[in-house]
Amino acid sequence: MKFFAADKKQPLLILSLIFYSLSNAMMLRAGHLGSGGFFFSAWWIIATVSGLGVWHAFPEAGPRKTAAFILLFSILIRIPYLFFFAEGDDIYRYLWEGMIQGHGFSPFVLAPDSPALAHLRDEFWVGINGKPIPAIYPPLAQILFRVLDCIHHSVLTFKAFFAFCDCMTTAVLLLWSHQKKYELRHVLLFALSQVSLVFSAGEGHLDAVMVTFLAGGLFLYDTGRFKSGFFLLGCAVMLKIIPILLIPFLVTRKNIRHLWTAAVPFLSIIMVEGNFISVLVWFSGSTWYNGPLTWILRKIHLGSAPLAAGAVFGLWALREFFFGADRLRSAHILMGLFFLCTMVLHPWYLLWGVMLLVFFHSPTLIALTASVCLTFTVNDINRRLGVWEISDATVLAEYIPVLIVFLFTIYRHHSTGRNSFDPPQTAAVIIPAINEETTIAACIRSILSQTRVPDEIWIADGGSTDETITIANAFPGLRVVRSAPGRGIQIARALEFSGADMILICHADVQPHPAMVEEAMTVLSENRTLAGGAFRVRYDEQSFKAAVISWINFLKTALLGISFGDQCQFFQRAALPGGFPAMWLMEDAELSFRIREAGDFRYLLSGPVVSFRRWKKKGITANFTTILSLTLRFVIFRRLGLLPDNPEAFYRRYYGQNERP
Repeated sequence: MKFFAADKKQPLLILSLIFYSLSNAMMLRAGHLGSGGFFFSAWWIIATVSGLGVWHAFPEAGPRKTAAFILLFSILIRIPYLFFFAEGDDIYRYLWEGMIQGHGFSPFVLAPDSPALAHLRDEFWVGINGKPIPAIYPPLAQILFRVLDCIHHSVLTFKAFFAFCDCMTTAVLLLWSHQKKYELRHVLLFALSQVSLVFSAGEGHLDAVMVTFLAGGLFLYDTGRFKSGFFLLGCAVMLKIIPILLIPFLVTRKNIRHLWTAAVPFLSIIMVEGNFISVLVWFSGSTWYNGPLTWILRKIHLGSAPLAAGAVFGLWALREFFFGADRLRSAHILMGLFFLCTMVLHPWYLLWGVMLLVFFHSPTLIALTASVCLTFTVNDINRRLGVWEISDATVLAEYIPVLIVFLFTIYRHHSTGRNSFDPPQTAAVIIPAINEETTIAACIRSILSQTRVPDEIWIADGGSTDETITIANAFPGLRVVRSAPGRGIQIARALEFSGADMILICHADVQPHPAMVEEAMTVLSENRTLAGGAFRVRYDEQSFKAAVISWINFLKTALLGISFGDQCQFFQRAALPGGFPAMWLMEDAELSFRIREAGDFRYLLSGPVVSFRRWKKKGITANFTTILSLTLRFVIFRRLGLLPDNPEAFYRRYYGQNERP
């Protein structure tokens, strides 16, 4: 089979490749970032869009051919940028700091304008930006500068190495995607990104090297090789300090014994003289350039914009630390959060996030990699006039399209999952019950009157002593399975007998709306990366208290991704290869995590009617306090790896000390 076999997408592929090559040729002709003003930005956007066209239309031709083509094209498209695109001024600092180390001086101690270094000034010294500032790049970066300078004191040496690292990142992403059985064409989102091309092979930024170590570390981590993974992540930190934010999110009780390897690269600190941390902290807090949230906070004259932005970052990072289910997705979200809250957002910083576009096809980040070109006029003005300022109009023009795309993706429930599932063909409803004779009949009738009647209806009884089983047996077609008590144990037992593709859990005191099963089947069929979801509840009591509890429940699921059993959780059976969490209590919270670990989670607003009986029986305040404390304890214990296999304490706390499931 030929690589470019004729198919419906072939014209799009050829046209996209033509425009991609043409637009890159025009940017190379400009020679400088932002040179030509509007026209450079226009070609940048055309290159971004045409690159997406290549990605969308790229054919499936077997892993070897696909990987070979992507890697070869990545190398060929970067070579012209080495010779025909002007370097950025950061590379002059790399050259300078590498050179003065060879003369026995520490770049952490002496800034480029130090009189003690006057005799070493060369043609590269003139182009250094921020001459009064000592080095802010970590020790491993300084060692790298020294090694490259020893090879040859030239811009091309540094640019060639950075371009090599960029191609190495492409190779790592190809290997990673192959091992995880993802489509290799998604690596084109990195390989053809203008951010990757221009700021590695073109301008020559250290970020290209850091991203190589970061990609390697995350790849090894994601494939279970924690020791070497943490080591490479430690190297990434010692190249540019920012990846240190990711490491706490990757540590679990299972892999914490390997964390020490991340500290090994920190030994490079003893190989250099001086303290880079203090300079880095000063630089980070005193400089503003293009940070979106801090720009807004500064415009509303908030006293301490960096502190407020840091608080936003810290709060959402805590949310991700405890409630994030997929470690790699948490890293991706943290990158985006950093882009939002940082004081300084240079366009080459986007390399850090572009690398993970391969797995999480974020339209918001893609939009930002396109609209960032509107800031390039700042680079052109700085090169010609030495003025480094960005106007409010430029910031608005850059971020308004990104905001529109972000809101649109929320509205359209854009997929970010890494796994894909086949559309479900059959559906089962499982009703866990213990002594529910007053509510079970109404629940069953609601299920039997669905617009899409489930293929299986299971009553998972935990030892009822009333008429629950008798009432259930009166309905034809229902199946009753008995098990040890405990909701998770009962559901898991019923699941052993069920053969359905989609499972919906419905508590006995819940009355589903008529189209609930159909809606769950439809949303799973239309979204292949969707692993499951839950519904918003409405209580059977019309009161202010019930409305408040309903809204709190809504915010809990919408913001934290945690759903409870009375929200009629549903999931693809294939999303739980390890089976349902057979727990006495908190099985619903655990199920929420497992769904989000497997794929995307969808929160549907057309929910069931739920009994308000427990809230009235126990009291609003007491019940709310109990649920809140149990949920927080469960989440914290789970994150720290301290959760027992079947936490009896949670059951007794909720139902009472003398109760036993």
